[in-house]
Amino acid sequence: MKLFVCYRRHDVDVFVRQLHNFLQTHFTEDKVYVDYDMKAGTFWRSQRDAHVRTSDLLLVVAGPDWER
Repeated sequence: MKLFVCYRRHDVDVFVRQLHNFLQTHFTEDKVYVDYDMKAGTFWRSQRDAHVRTSDLLLVVAGPDWER
């Protein structure tokens, strides 16, 4: 199973990093995708869309500023 974690950096970045570490204890590293693994200069929208299309599960982490 491939898992994509969607979040807003300024809102829940620390929590998502901790969640990512936890999830990697249950899934192999290549099965959990969080966008901070992206290399500088990457076309993030196309890479994000590709990961969303190939994921089995999309986990959205909404923080207190999600609606802004």
